Amino acid sequence: MAKKVFICGPMTGIKDNNTPNFNAVATTYRNKGHEVINPADNGPYDEHSDYLKVSLRQVMECEMIVLLPGWEDSKGAKVEWAVAEVCGLEVVTQFLLPYEKETVLEEAARITSGARNEEYGEPKDNHRCTVTIITA
Repeated sequence: MAKKVFICGPMTGIKDNNTPNFNAVATTYRNKGHEVINPADNGPYDEHSDYLKVSLRQVMECEMIVLLPGWEDSKGAKVEWAVAEVCGLEVVTQFLLPYEKETVLEEAARITSGARNEEYGEPKDNHRCTVTIITA
């Protein structure tokens, strides 16, 4: 049975805003007969909050949300997932992507910067704090 599907995943700090991932998964679900809302088609917006206002309305219009790898590291994707859960949407985790994945170096850069720094701060500051605690 065809459903209205929202693609959910990280964008900020990823090469090309992760658009190739979003587009590939959207195509896969469209080819299965689903109506797909691809947030990579939204914007551009000056503020992240403007993007979220649009995407959250889109999530609430859907019956299913598809989570891309790395969604749990994205503040926006976590909010979209929470709304999907509260609204009772079917949640599908997309493990295998139908395109070439990022290189090991790109993955390392994504993990150690960008969203990580927003949530935890600069690694050097964390290291200083850890040393202070250990040597206290």
